Amino acid sequence: MVRTFDNKDVPFDCQAAEFVCRVLIDPHHRFTMARYFDTHWFMNYRESD
Repeated sequence: MVRTFDNKDVPFDCQAAEFVCRVLIDPHHRFTMARYFDTHWFMNYRESD
């Protein structure tokens, strides 16, 4: 269950780890952060050797 900023409860049929993973990497998830970044914060910004 997720509570939105407008105080509504939204059920999700998945475990917490899956929910967090989707929020981080799925640009189409309802509560995504992925669509706001072209590179994830946990990715290496340096070029490979």
